[in-house]
Amino acid sequence: NLFLVDHEPAGVSGELIPTLERLRAEKTELVLGLRDILDEPEITLKNWEARGTNQTVKSLYDRIFVYGDESVFPTRQAYGLEKLLPRRVTSCGYVTSLDGSRGPAAAGQTKARIVVAGGGGRDAFPLLVAALEALALIPEEERPDADIISGPLMDAELVQPLTKAAADLSVRFMKSHPDIPALIAEADLFITMGGYNSIIEADSAGCPALVVPRVGPSAEQRLRAECLAKRGIVKMIPANDAYAIRLAGAIRKVRPGTPRKTASLDLGGADRAAEIICGLVEKNAQSRLLAKKEVKHANA
Repeated sequence: NLFLVDHEPAGVSGELIPTLERLRAEKTELVLGLRDILDEPEITLKNWEARGTNQTVKSLYDRIFVYGDESVFPTRQAYGLEKLLPRRVTSCGYVTSLDGSRGPAAAGQTKARIVVAGGGGRDAFPLLVAALEALALIPEEERPDADIISGPLMDAELVQPLTKAAADLSVRFMKSHPDIPALIAEADLFITMGGYNSIIEADSAGCPALVVPRVGPSAEQRLRAECLAKRGIVKMIPANDAYAIRLAGAIRKVRPGTPRKTASLDLGGADRAAEIICGLVEKNAQSRLLAKKEVKHANA
């Protein structure tokens, strides 16, 4: 009754087109889900036009879900979504599976705790190097406890020097962790590159976040960090040759037992999207049932 597609309207290499065309002919409800920020709007608009994405969305989809908040970033306007599907674009809010628990700092904790993570890790190496350099600039007696997670996708030859540098500083280093949100929930500061999930995990846990957006290949993280920094939801440090020094300054200000914040973002996106999906599925099912009855009546 309904087909929900994430992020790539035609699939990574256009492989979804035959499926979409068949489902369209069968009157299946086709929904495209997009995160709040894709890239610089002008770049996205140019790429979508060149690849035929605009035509795919306009001719094959029934509606679009935006997993974000228009007051943070005007997704519908920035990417021309309303022109493609007028009055059929819904801003659902941000999507997370977390429950929004905001536990206090670990009992008896006398030192500040920070968590540094770069998502999957494929492009997190510069951030983790800078974080380790920043920690090295802080006297040992003032240095906070730190968990540094490289991410499972980081190349082994990059993990090795990070592991050694962390060991030299007595910093906990992990390639992955089964429950990073739990670490963030007990941290006094979360340092990240500003990916969608990382930002939401920090906001849901009420943990202060310091964002160092990656430099390319897209502007997604930079734009998200800039929008949230303007609203005071995160603090941002641009990546450059000297940002380890600025990181060190920010880390030295962290104190143990940092109070948890109330979530600043609208985190109800999953519930709203699910509610809309249920309504669309029911409507589609009733429509199909009615069509079958009409066919049977016509053939009687």
